[in-house]
Amino acid sequence: MGILTIFILLPLLTIIVILAVRKPDNIRAIARASAVLQLLLSVILIPLYLIEIEHGSLENMLFTEDLMWFGSMNIHYIAGADGITLLMLIISSLAAFAAVFHTRPGEIPPKEFYVLLLLTVSASSGFIVSTDLLTAFVFFAGILVPLFIMQSMEGKGNGKASLMKFILIPAGGAALVLVGLLGVYYNSAPDGNYFTFSSLAIQKYLMARQPQQVFFPMIFTGFAVTGALVPFSIWLPGTLSSMSPELRSFYSGLIIKLGIYGAFRFGIYLMPEGANEVSLYLLPVVAAGVVFGSALTIMQKDLRNILIWSSVSYSGLIFFSLLLVNEMALTGAIVMLFSHGTAVILLFALTEMINTRTGTAEVKSILNLRLRRLGLPVSYLIAVLIMGGVPGSVGFTGWKLMISAFLQENEPLRKISGIVVLVSMAIMIIFILLIALKILFRASEKAESRNADCNGIMLSERITVLILLIPPLVAGFFPAWILSLIDAGLKPLLSRINTINLF
Repeated sequence: MGILTIFILLPLLTIIVILAVRKPDNIRAIARASAVLQLLLSVILIPLYLIEIEHGSLENMLFTEDLMWFGSMNIHYIAGADGITLLMLIISSLAAFAAVFHTRPGEIPPKEFYVLLLLTVSASSGFIVSTDLLTAFVFFAGILVPLFIMQSMEGKGNGKASLMKFILIPAGGAALVLVGLLGVYYNSAPDGNYFTFSSLAIQKYLMARQPQQVFFPMIFTGFAVTGALVPFSIWLPGTLSSMSPELRSFYSGLIIKLGIYGAFRFGIYLMPEGANEVSLYLLPVVAAGVVFGSALTIMQKDLRNILIWSSVSYSGLIFFSLLLVNEMALTGAIVMLFSHGTAVILLFALTEMINTRTGTAEVKSILNLRLRRLGLPVSYLIAVLIMGGVPGSVGFTGWKLMISAFLQENEPLRKISGIVVLVSMAIMIIFILLIALKILFRASEKAESRNADCNGIMLSERITVLILLIPPLVAGFFPAWILSLIDAGLKPLLSRINTINLF
């Protein structure tokens, strides 16, 4: 058993232990221990990978495992990790960590919640590390099922309507992905060899452009439904609003990013020619989605809804950059994927801390009530600055790359669309930053002494916030390691682009 399989099995083993335990506190402790262990493993893999690359490894996909499980169709369990895979494992581990450390007794019995959450974490890890198309799809479907059950148990307000959207629309997207993947499979052997679901083998072939033009839009659109890309995911913000705080953070920080990762890994990575040709039609649509998301973000009056709609805009930004299919844009998109994934997990955690203390997440009410200690407002401002790309954060590196890539486009429609995206994002980020500053200034007007019975951050919350802050700040102050990971992950794709003279 390889180390990547541990990411799949560890949550499942934790479930077995949890099922044998009765006390909620013990269940919570076990789930937290599992999350911490998974986070440590994801961090350990990074130096191991970089050492292999620096020592001249000829393969960019390391820690590989291969097990045949359906021979007649040449379907394998193939696990492997390049630099981008490792970044996604970090995001997955942080999302699981935040979810279990901020779970409170509520409408869902603790045991059921943790079991379903851990099933989702296991399936997410399987999807991230799988390089066999059909195996990856099985894990992707495995993500949606426990999420649907959790949402059905805790949906509020217009829960039934949101629930139907939550199952029907992602299921439709998944079906579209499956058709696209099968199309890739039946075009994976142009020289008459056996068909294969191995993305590593398919990536080396020069699939004809015509099937790429057919199957890339299917895979891209199917994953875009989960990846919060407007108009394919216009249903998602309303559904996220009805989720519990823990599930909302987990979905926004990880599941949306998995949709983006899927579109990249199984769409753009395998069919760059098709992506380039279709992008001329998709880019204006994606740009319009970013404008739409940014406009609705500015109209929101609740911190949670602001984060939800801003996540839609950030998803559009990342999708837009990926669709440019050049080295600078692709690198910037992956950096921003990591930056926003880590930042939004932290922001949702801080928002719920604020809501717990004030009884509201409405901006006006928070300003009127005034947080009596500066810990939460300062932490919230730092998280917003990280998300916005302040110098010293990983987002700053992503923004530099994407701005350069957008402005260097020669095709007028691409360039104009890119400028529209940048302006919309800038206005939205300024809006969110002003809210964070207002909360801080109002809190500072009535800050109380340390000994007051107040609403500052508790020790356990401080530890959680600190751990969630470390990845984006380390990647920001020392960006060389994350750029090395991304460079290694993009190398096969960029080599193919240069070989076929895409532009």
